[in-house]
Amino acid sequence: MRSGRDVRLAPSWRTGPTQNPQRKVLACVSGCGYSESMKKLMLAGIVAVAALTLTACSAGTPDVNGNWGASGKQTRGEPALSLSEDGKAHGNDGCNTMNGTFTVDKATVTFSPFATTMMACDGVDQWLSKSVSATVSGDTMTFLDEDGKELGTLDRAE
Repeated sequence: MRSGRDVRLAPSWRTGPTQNPQRKVLACVSGCGYSESMKKLMLAGIVAVAALTLTACSAGTPDVNGNWGASGKQTRGEPALSLSEDGKAHGNDGCNTMNGTFTVDKATVTFSPFATTMMACDGVDQWLSKSVSATVSGDTMTFLDEDGKELGTLDRAE
């Protein structure tokens, strides 16, 4: 095991208090007498930490854009919703055409009140047009009412 006294820095790294600590580490790793396998192991560790940091930063907001349910088609009795990058939502609740907007904050999608046609469709549960928010887990979007009660789910269309 090396002690702090054994660390040797290249002469260019010994000057001034404004030194870059990351460059010091890399200079020491390449010039402190470590074996090639130890250098590779340290570099792999640095890369792994950087990758985990980037993954953690991007994990908060899911990609919700695209078609959900009924393969993106407007099929009677089967709800479908299309979300676009410009924040517009349009689809069909299984009976009526619906249009609105949405925002995404972390893992929650929030919908504006949907404007819908007013057709009467016997035997069709029009739950989708009553949604005020949704959560996404993998390729499944779970829609919630204003009380947070689950109304239904749609899978991402292929």
